[in-house]
Amino acid sequence: MSAKSIVAGTAIAASALLLAACSSEGSSGSSSSSSSGDSGSTAEVAGFPPLEEQFKPGESSPPTTSPPLAKDKTVWYVQCGAQIPGCVQKGKYTGEAAKAAGWDFKVADGNLNIAGGFNTAIRSAIAANADAIIVDSFSCEPAQQSLKEAAAKKIPVLGIESIDCSEFDGGPDLYTVPFIPSEELKDNKAWFEARGIRAAQYVAQATGGEAKIIDSPGLADPDYVTESDAFAAEIKKCDTCEIVGSSPWKEADLTPNGKWITGIRAQLIKHPEANAVKFPYEAFSLTLGGARDVKNSGVDAISFGGVADPGGIEAVRDGTLEAITNARSVEWEGYAAIDTLNRAFNGEPSVPQGVGMALIDKDHNLPESGEEYVATIDFKAIYLKAWGVS
Repeated sequence: MSAKSIVAGTAIAASALLLAACSSEGSSGSSSSSSSGDSGSTAEVAGFPPLEEQFKPGESSPPTTSPPLAKDKTVWYVQCGAQIPGCVQKGKYTGEAAKAAGWDFKVADGNLNIAGGFNTAIRSAIAANADAIIVDSFSCEPAQQSLKEAAAKKIPVLGIESIDCSEFDGGPDLYTVPFIPSEELKDNKAWFEARGIRAAQYVAQATGGEAKIIDSPGLADPDYVTESDAFAAEIKKCDTCEIVGSSPWKEADLTPNGKWITGIRAQLIKHPEANAVKFPYEAFSLTLGGARDVKNSGVDAISFGGVADPGGIEAVRDGTLEAITNARSVEWEGYAAIDTLNRAFNGEPSVPQGVGMALIDKDHNLPESGEEYVATIDFKAIYLKAWGVS
């Protein structure tokens, strides 16, 4: 059976189960727990959440109360690299939230750490006497020296989607303002572990337990290693699934016709039996053309993964991507970062922000054409009300 036939069959079954669940609600408003039907008809893989469960976004309310907004603050945002649309997008929303709080907001580009860009960007913020620094989408590891310099200056540092050195191999604690995505995901390490687990759970069920995967495991940086290790560990729980090939990468490999994409092309030639190719971000599947290469290879494989960075939604709509496994609202993350910093400025601890992830395919959680992923909760209104901003 082909990869697309397997996915289509399981998706139809999941849709039917969701419809049955909705139609079986009694007058009390509660859903019947017996609406899952015959498990054999869905080709469900034991030990993994069924697809209809996976399609439920893992979001919850942000905090509804807040200390007073701190005055006269300048926050510097260090983005991973202007080359990556998702990095730029999140900075835009974080700046919007900072403006709503009445703060000045500056952006420094990490340039994918080319020529030590992460340290250079953080040092720019230090030299400008920033009141706080936000590090986004690269871990503490490659920027340890400049982060130590920020700590020596007592400048608060918060990481979004960024694992602290203390969370990986017992390094120093350099993110002095903890970011807590949600009650379930207590820190950035848990966030990246969840990303790997969610991707594995999806592809196991979407292929009916027959996944033959070409993976793109990240190297060196704890963010990428954590996600990759979690994916590999989770997919091992599916006895009939297998990672048949891989194209490992570091940031320097992510160039047109660079080491990573040429590795993917080689793996597609080497493993014609593959029926699924995992891409951690849309920069891999779209910007560098990985999903296009899958289609052009003649290998009957689905492309999956990603976080709903720019272009990802339309790629699902037009069939370039089968599913985005870890969609999240970058706007929500931006507001969550500002809320967390404000608590730190007021001497209060960090609190869970309610940020979660969603699984998107062409039939589930897909926004309207031209729109970004839209969270299920009006988080922005909740934040602004808590901050006392009209």
